[in-house]
Amino acid sequence: YHAFTGQNRQEIEARFAGKGYGDLKKALAEVIIEALRPLQERYQALTKDAGYIDGVLKEGADRARPLAERMLAEVKQKVGLG
Repeated sequence: YHAFTGQNRQEIEARFAGKGYGDLKKALAEVIIEALRPLQERYQALTKDAGYIDGVLKEGADRARPLAERMLAEVKQKVGLG
């Protein structure tokens, strides 16, 4: 609850004083749902366009490939395979 609200322990204890554990769990679920809402909305927007995700993956692979090839060549040379 603290991680999602920023309230300190004393504030949280005061808020739930005299209440049961179920009240805390319900409030925590509500706080987490609200905190994750922007992420869920962004995820839904991104997954609507499969081409976007494919493009991001291709771009990442294109950037990583030259570095990986250089590293592999260096390793092969050092272990006597190149």
